[in-house]
Amino acid sequence: MGYSIMSYLTDAGTLRGIYGSKNIKLGEELCDEWQEELVDLDRFFELSSGKAQQVVEDFIQGQIRFKELAFLYGYVYELFCRKWGEEVFPDSEEYETQFLEDLTKEYSAFLPIPFSGDFPHIVSIEHAQLQDFATKCLSRLKGEQREEFASVIEEARERGKDLVFFNY
Repeated sequence: MGYSIMSYLTDAGTLRGIYGSKNIKLGEELCDEWQEELVDLDRFFELSSGKAQQVVEDFIQGQIRFKELAFLYGYVYELFCRKWGEEVFPDSEEYETQFLEDLTKEYSAFLPIPFSGDFPHIVSIEHAQLQDFATKCLSRLKGEQREEFASVIEEARERGKDLVFFNY
């Protein structure tokens, strides 16, 4: 099995506005829209039926009921980033790098979700922090690895967006 990195241009403020909004109608709409993905997550991870949907509900309610399923909150966080963001690719169209750990060992999200310490590895960077992040982390990389992350970070900076990386 190969590993992959996904990256999204997002708006942290929008995501934070949804988390804990208590907007039941939005939660129902998202569960309907993402029904296939949520069922697939339950099946893939051999979870009881509806567990991924309950995590979506947790985002809307602003709560964490299943800390032992930290990884699932990461997968659902990606659904939110995909819905309210745009997937972006390095200039090479895909990441040569297999592990975000090459860039940073830290985990971060714009929302107060638990992290598994394993996959998905999530790194969320607000627009105002992109330059500092680039200075700190890109120095660890060389050649193609450096170029692919630098191109995505630069696109986020130019477009005034926040940036989220997921490593699976």
